[in-house]
Amino acid sequence: MNVPTRLRTHPSESPRSPAATGSNLNAKKQEFVRNSIWETAIDLFAERGFDGTTIDEIVEAAGVSQRTFFRYFDSKADLMGRTGANLAGALCETIKACPPAYSPSQVMREAIVHVITQAAGYARLEKIIQIAARYPAAKQAQASRTPEVQNAVAQAYARRMKHSRKGAATPEILAALTIAAFEIALLSWHESGRGDVAKTVDEVVNTMRRLLV
Repeated sequence: MNVPTRLRTHPSESPRSPAATGSNLNAKKQEFVRNSIWETAIDLFAERGFDGTTIDEIVEAAGVSQRTFFRYFDSKADLMGRTGANLAGALCETIKACPPAYSPSQVMREAIVHVITQAAGYARLEKIIQIAARYPAAKQAQASRTPEVQNAVAQAYARRMKHSRKGAATPEILAALTIAAFEIALLSWHESGRGDVAKTVDEVVNTMRRLLV
């Protein structure tokens, strides 16, 4: 899914300074170009197939040069892998924003509900799911970012639990459970006709709890 990246100003720059303004404008321009290439690629993958689409076709349709393409993406597979990077950012932001009093299971549920709700409004979600389902190479490209996503989510949990006496492995376990529950809930919600996100997530999380008891 394509979750907008939050732009950050360098700590030494005032938000109103010319340097900060120029930096933000440049970052926005780069994000625009990156999004344009990525969205063009997703449209082509859905139309022509992941395996049958070339980088030459992507850059031509996006109106950029190959040099510009490789400034943002390493390969065709990297385009599909970007969904993982966006997922990590969205989950981590939600985990961080949850109230301190929330239990780990409450944080997990809130993060999954929030991110799926965000994804539901994205126009290319259907295409992304279909591409991953139809083409093993595309699915593998998505999965290649799973360790990166899991590490980022584990760090987000670890920051919440920094004063906890629980074992060091707890954040990694929570991260793995969160990602697994997210993927199952997203597909279940999509395949069931895009009903109530919270209800679908609750079913998945409650099933997971029963299995672990």
